[in-house]
Amino acid sequence: QLILGDDFTCCSSNPTILQTHFTGIWSDGSVSDSLWVYESGEYSFAAFINGCNYTDTIHIDLYPVPPLNIGNDTTLCEGGTLMLFTGDVWDFTLWSTGVGGSSIIVSQGGNYAVTAIIENCIAKDTLQIFYQDSIMLELGDDQVLCEGNEIILQTQATGIWNGRIIVTGK
Repeated sequence: QLILGDDFTCCSSNPTILQTHFTGIWSDGSVSDSLWVYESGEYSFAAFINGCNYTDTIHIDLYPVPPLNIGNDTTLCEGGTLMLFTGDVWDFTLWSTGVGGSSIIVSQGGNYAVTAIIENCIAKDTLQIFYQDSIMLELGDDQVLCEGNEIILQTQATGIWNGRIIVTGK
């Protein structure tokens, strides 16, 4: 006797395979001893074995797993923090820091990972946080300018200036 098993629910992110010990015809018209399932629905199998016809039907529900994205790799300035958030749809979340919950605040560089579960479906995501050491900018001593004079401020650091800075008195 053919037995495809009981109806079941599984995660849409993990297609399942129906397997029998006989070659036969599946409801999609394919001839094989197995069938990959990518969509919810009813699947039937028929085989002619030792002069007898056998059939079985199974219903499969594929649970849609939401995307899990905690962000892109990020560089923060020294002393900065960043909140990593999974969203509130998950039944359970566990961060690589050992903390549970939908969010954590990170204040150190490193790799961060989260595992999230919904309806017995598992999703994972990771990101890396880099920290940029702070630099000391020195623009020199305070200056007194007479009206109409200019001063150019310079530093050893590379960065974005709003063009040439011109200071004029009143």
